[in-house]
Amino acid sequence: MSEIQTAQPEAVARQEAKPVQAAPQAPQAGSGLQAVTFQLFDAVPPRRMYQLQQGIESEDRRRLFNRVEPDLDRGLGQCWLREERLAAIVRDSLLHYHRQRYRMHAWVIMPNHVHCLMEPLGGYSLGRLVGAIKGFSAGQINKLMQRSGKVWLDGSFLSRIKHEEHFDAAVEYIHNNPVSAGLCAHAHEWRWSSAAELPASALAGAQTKV
Repeated sequence: MSEIQTAQPEAVARQEAKPVQAAPQAPQAGSGLQAVTFQLFDAVPPRRMYQLQQGIESEDRRRLFNRVEPDLDRGLGQCWLREERLAAIVRDSLLHYHRQRYRMHAWVIMPNHVHCLMEPLGGYSLGRLVGAIKGFSAGQINKLMQRSGKVWLDGSFLSRIKHEEHFDAAVEYIHNNPVSAGLCAHAHEWRWSSAAELPASALAGAQTKV
């Protein structure tokens, strides 16, 4: 069982999300902070994903993400996360152990993928934490939709945050992803994002890639 599933799993989909109200602050170097992206299984069609993978070594995830990223923002696939009840499941899963097993510095739920900025705490493995979030949310989504089968594509894209400027750029990118994808005019207007909980003054700045 995943780490989230062992702790009152039924409560996660019902609970009010723990707020991330303060403007994100860069942690100290060596914190293990990483930008994380994971996507619904059909966000990029298999044939297209095969094309994007050509000429890239399997371990070069950063280069692959740079190719996949524009396709994610095209809103391909069934885009289940447009449905508010499903997006709420993912939000509550992301924030369930915020400030306990990790700090969730920034997050956004797009129609077919998720970006977040996570800092593991207490010796927890980031890979296991992300796996638990994906595993639990997948189970709850399948339960609500009365289906079985894959929800998320296997694996995630990770980018280690190297310095404060990189941190700021990551937050900026995450918060502005709905704007760059044409889903809203301003970052704080997108409900499924930590940007919605921040004052507009904290969100000023140009869009920047991680």
